[in-house]
Amino acid sequence: MGRTPEVLKAASDKIFETFSECLKPVFERRWMSAGFEMIELHPERNYRMNNIHKKLADKA
Repeated sequence: MGRTPEVLKAASDKIFETFSECLKPVFERRWMSAGFEMIELHPERNYRMNNIHKKLADKA
């Protein structure tokens, strides 16, 4: 589909490492469980709608 397994693994590792570090103070104070899964959206069945670009352009 999209990115190689190696690229996905590296990105997943970095994201999990980052949010684990952010949650470390919470883990040290109370019981908690956190999970993470990275998936790629299907290139043909991925639908989006937004108006953010227009809003940002209107502010400029």
